[in-house]
Amino acid sequence: MSPSESGRRRKNTLVAIALLVATFAAGALSGIVADRLVLFRQQRLLPKYGMRVVSSRVVDRLDRELRLSADQRREIEAILERHQAAIEDVWSAMQPSVRRQIEAANREIEATLTEGQRPRYRELRQRWERRTQRLFRER
Repeated sequence: MSPSESGRRRKNTLVAIALLVATFAAGALSGIVADRLVLFRQQRLLPKYGMRVVSSRVVDRLDRELRLSADQRREIEAILERHQAAIEDVWSAMQPSVRRQIEAANREIEATLTEGQRPRYRELRQRWERRTQRLFRER
């Protein structure tokens, strides 16, 4: 094998590896985006009990970072609980608009796909939807 053939082969190998890495990254990113879109569409990204979960995590994080006293922790929990209903109301009011945007995004994504890719994309969306429904039923 001549040095020029060896160089071309090495270059082709590097290009193939770069394409594989890019394909993997694009697939992972697409999966994450599609999963979030499905959760938004189903109003499950921040479900009714979601604010309690978020509040709990906020308090835990504040406790870790600021070393809250027991009284401070209880007071912050009470503050978040008082505001929870208003936050949920705002979120519920936004849901129809968010859902419309997600559906528009899904239509645009499908429009960029080939006829052969569209059925697979629909399957993926259904699978993500079923997985999400199972997740929220188990909680």
